[in-house]
Amino acid sequence: DEAMAKDWDVIILQQYSNDAVNYGTFNPHLTKLISKIRSLCTNQNVCLGFNMSWPYADGELQKYGGYPYGVNRYALISKATREMVINDGIDFILPTGTAIENARGTSLNNDYDLSIDGTHLSEGVAKYVAAGVWYQLIFARIFGVNILTNTFTTSLTPEELATNGAADVTSGNKELCQKCSFFPELPIHL
Repeated sequence: DEAMAKDWDVIILQQYSNDAVNYGTFNPHLTKLISKIRSLCTNQNVCLGFNMSWPYADGELQKYGGYPYGVNRYALISKATREMVINDGIDFILPTGTAIENARGTSLNNDYDLSIDGTHLSEGVAKYVAAGVWYQLIFARIFGVNILTNTFTTSLTPEELATNGAADVTSGNKELCQKCSFFPELPIHL
């Protein structure tokens, strides 16, 4: 109740990643949450977004409920997300899962499928791609500054670089990271 007392313009929801493959796990909790948000938020025009999960890295089948991994898991996440949009009143999707799959199909991928442990995104490139989705679909539309023109890069600390899958975002790979995050055709109203 306290969180909804704020005058939010945008609220982002996300399903627990292990359950993101199965629309049956979304409800009744999601519809109740959306109803509560809509009734309590002081901004009655609040826009509800959904951050789409990314599939676990290859080889992570046994740890997470026996669902497939990689592109097969991505197909299940996409299907569940489409069902949720149709049935539950979400205004827009942040296709983070699609952006990570895009990046996994390029030279940006690594032995860890852009993760530190098979599930969580690694520092640097992977998190930059994910953040690029948010930038493009929310901030670029507000400020009129496209992700493909963003000049930001990041150098990781030696400690960060020592973790699985970590990679600097450099002038050499920044453009590819941004292309993986670029979704100009997605409808959104803010």
